[in-house]
Amino acid sequence: MTQSEVLHFKMQLTCRPLAEALQRHWQRDDAAEAFIAFMILFHQIIRASVPLMVAARDQASKQSDRLCADLATYLDEHIAEEQEHDDWLLNDLSAAGADREAVLARTPLPRVASMVGAQYYWIYHHHPVAVLGYIAVLESNPPSVEHIERIRRRSGLPEAAFDSYRMHGEADHDHMASFNAALDQMPLTPALAGLIGMSMANTAHLLAECIDGLTTP
Repeated sequence: MTQSEVLHFKMQLTCRPLAEALQRHWQRDDAAEAFIAFMILFHQIIRASVPLMVAARDQASKQSDRLCADLATYLDEHIAEEQEHDDWLLNDLSAAGADREAVLARTPLPRVASMVGAQYYWIYHHHPVAVLGYIAVLESNPPSVEHIERIRRRSGLPEAAFDSYRMHGEADHDHMASFNAALDQMPLTPALAGLIGMSMANTAHLLAECIDGLTTP
């Protein structure tokens, strides 16, 4: 098995609670409120993604080994792909009727801070390759056209509210292919491959908690 195949196999074993949390969330009767809450959560996560990857790239760039060089090259490319996505989400939320300033003023819950903050710990105090586990969770399982259309119909929200969600559904397949190709060429030690798996499992666990938290008044 390739390194990416091993990681995706680990994801199948550990990410079931995340898939179940998503299923519960999208089965809510209040489809419009569920979509807006989901998008606010992902805005809070995605606005941290580029700074997080920049931190990992900068730490990797300080090293002279091939793994860090490969990691920095991949992150440079992915940072360029992810620029301004948080602003796009804000535009969609505005189209859905959410107040832009209120979204920005909302304090992210500790689960969100813990999910992102764990990456900073590993980046600065162990190895920046940990961020690949985080990216793997966020880029995997993009929404299908059928899923997006079902939410749009149930919610009654305007088409413009779904622009970013559609974009991620289309782009994440290519992003995951690039991720897999980059991961497979990296000279990972067993310990660092384990770190990526640990990062992935931690991200999936905390993201599931974040999503389940959205269903609690």
